[in-house]
Amino acid sequence: MDRKNYVIRIIVVCLLLLATTAATAFVPLSKGPREKCGSLSQYLSEVGGWSSFERAASLENIQESLSTDDSLFTTYRKGDSELDVYIGYYFTSAVIQNR
Repeated sequence: MDRKNYVIRIIVVCLLLLATTAATAFVPLSKGPREKCGSLSQYLSEVGGWSSFERAASLENIQESLSTDDSLFTTYRKGDSELDVYIGYYFTSAVIQNR
């Protein structure tokens, strides 16, 4: 490769990097919590043939200490098998960072 082609390639790469940087500089970043669209229990009522059913279990102390935005504690049943599941999540990492 001769020197002229090498210089042209470097210029093209630099222009592409500059264009990418300029394009991403104007992309708005999420600064606040997102809106909640639904609950975990609503979306996870059935998973891969496993059906959820409510079981009388109190997790109030766990939910208070974790301060999750939403959580799910349920039992899934498939045939004769049962599986207890707890899932909790935060909308933003700010809750975790402030601990």
